[in-house]
Amino acid sequence: MEKKKIIVNIFILCGQSNMCGRGRGEDLPLKIKNDENLNKVYFNYQNDLQFGDLAKSDGWTILKPQLNPMLKYTHFGPEMSFSMLLQDFYDKELNKEEKDEENNVTEIIENRIAIIKFACGSTNLHTNWNPENQGEKAFYQPFLNFVNKALIELEDLVNQHLSENDSVEFVRKCIIWYQGEGDANNATNSKAYYDNLKNFVGKIREEFSINDVIVTEIQWKFAKKEKQLNMSIKQVVKEDLDMKLVSARGLPVLSAKNQHLNAKASVILGERYFKCFVKEILNSNSPLLEYENENENDDDNENESSSSTKPKLQRRNSFKYRNKILKDNLESVETN
Repeated sequence: MEKKKIIVNIFILCGQSNMCGRGRGEDLPLKIKNDENLNKVYFNYQNDLQFGDLAKSDGWTILKPQLNPMLKYTHFGPEMSFSMLLQDFYDKELNKEEKDEENNVTEIIENRIAIIKFACGSTNLHTNWNPENQGEKAFYQPFLNFVNKALIELEDLVNQHLSENDSVEFVRKCIIWYQGEGDANNATNSKAYYDNLKNFVGKIREEFSINDVIVTEIQWKFAKKEKQLNMSIKQVVKEDLDMKLVSARGLPVLSAKNQHLNAKASVILGERYFKCFVKEILNSNSPLLEYENENENDDDNENESSSSTKPKLQRRNSFKYRNKILKDNLESVETN
């Protein structure tokens, strides 16, 4: 008899415009666009909250570039290359068959990826993403509601398609945060970023039952306090063993007047997230980490991660909310 166990690995991607992605969908490399792994990835997104349903998926869908009314073209962020490489990693490294000869049972372990992306351009952590802010321009609670609703719907969707002998496990793996440009042009916001980032990460860890967080060192030519803000990001990462750093510095942008990352940069950034997650969080030395984008310069790797310089800290042995069942964690959360 053959039975299957599906492990759904959940990743939450959040931040502002460069997490939404401003590269054109038509510039997505064919090797990604045509990769069959993308059809295995569950994807649920909300880009630029101000556009409402026009900039969000209709529930869970396949992974592809997204349409934004403001841009008037399809666009994508780091989720495309990140998901392609990660699904390939799971297929080759972690999927397996386990045979029980005594009972004549073969169990197939199949890993799938689920990406929840919630990102809003022109936002700051000081006000818009602040967990304590409940005002008109507050995005924190809508963010929680969107993610929690997506988690429940994902469980329902996967369970609906299970065969009689199959089973499923949902594992919340990592949060990836790319934001800071909205705070880096304001002295007050930039100065407060250290405390605000620590507070924000602490809140979302508790809310979503996830320890591991990847944050991003920003590049924004027009920001007067970019250096100060990046120093704050690095300091928070240095003090937290369960937080990793990936740099967006040195990546190509759309134009001199539009400093958003272009399509090539979004692809490279997704690769950097992939390498960081597999090497530094999963502690894997997989040969798949040798994957290189032909557009990535060796110099771009210098700031890829600061975790190697961290002091030795005692890793958390347990996390208060790690083992909560999905629906138990969501009973009191409004999901409409």
